[in-house]
Amino acid sequence: MNSKEHESVYLNHLKAIMNDFLRKNYRMTLNIPVNWSGRMTANLGKFTWKYKTETKELIPGTMKIVLSKKLLQTKNKRLVEAVAKHEALHYALYILGKPYSDGSNYFESELKKHGLESTSNFSSTRNGTTMRLGVKKRMWVWTCPGCGKIANASFGKTRKDYSRYMIQCCKMRLVENGWQELDEGQKYLIRQ
Repeated sequence: MNSKEHESVYLNHLKAIMNDFLRKNYRMTLNIPVNWSGRMTANLGKFTWKYKTETKELIPGTMKIVLSKKLLQTKNKRLVEAVAKHEALHYALYILGKPYSDGSNYFESELKKHGLESTSNFSSTRNGTTMRLGVKKRMWVWTCPGCGKIANASFGKTRKDYSRYMIQCCKMRLVENGWQELDEGQKYLIRQ
């Protein structure tokens, strides 16, 4: 099975899970598109729609759920299904006219009722999200030249020059290593 077929099959599986969740708990079906996004990195999923600015009226056909393609890389299937149900809950509450935003008391109580996690538990930071997924993350890295300990890692190339900073482990100046693929909890640069 090629990559596109795998994405399609897995997306259909997640749609079935969302539909089952909505049917059992809210007596409704998922009547909006669900798509993958390769550009979504900070969040794992999003319920979205467009509305007319002046009237705040929903523009028909713009409502959808978008899931991050990072979900395809993880072996944590429970987390993937929880993200899908979380986004389906946004949809259900929106349709029912109930508070549907992350952080609202009603939405958070519905999450607890269904045993789902709050957004703050799985997508509040890029690093936290990636680590929970158990996938490698691409980061701009500064390390100790002596022992290879990672002293600074960010999701974008930093403008700050860390080469003037000394690291305490080996009392040496930091070295810029550029883009690196880091594993969950990785503290040292793997020498090649």
